[in-house]
Amino acid sequence: TGTWTCATPSSQVNGGVSPSLSLDSNNRAYIAQGNTTTEILQYCNNTIGSWSCTTVTPAGTAMRYPSISIDSNGKFHIVFHNSSTNLDLSYCNNTASDNSWSCTNIETINSVGWHPSIAIDSNNRIHTSHFDFTNSALRYCNNVNGSWDCHSILNAGSGISGTRDSKTI
Repeated sequence: TGTWTCATPSSQVNGGVSPSLSLDSNNRAYIAQGNTTTEILQYCNNTIGSWSCTTVTPAGTAMRYPSISIDSNGKFHIVFHNSSTNLDLSYCNNTASDNSWSCTNIETINSVGWHPSIAIDSNNRIHTSHFDFTNSALRYCNNVNGSWDCHSILNAGSGISGTRDSKTI
């Protein structure tokens, strides 16, 4: 309408850290965000006209930099830097049930998962990029063949830094 409308999805103290936004085909907003007090990952939506948030990870997960995307079945996928498990790249989804989240680590070697970005292809396969802090490398991971496959695409000296962008391809 030409004017900005603002809302606060989460009323929790220190909520809304490093938010990531995705829209569905009906222009409904979905947000993945961190909470620095409880160290949880939250998923928020406004599908019923008001904001509702749910906890994705248990307290103490110490998540940073979430990136969220929605697949063609309306299921959500989130990658984030998990600083509670030796600085890993972690992944969560609600593909089994709308109200239940499943999480796993994608990469656990070195200090990885910094500033991840997620995209979902037309076959609902996950693609993610992130920064490997230990090796100063830009990493790319996907689950195209049913398991996670990761490799470096740019190494130290290439002038790289982490990115934060979420798109569906």
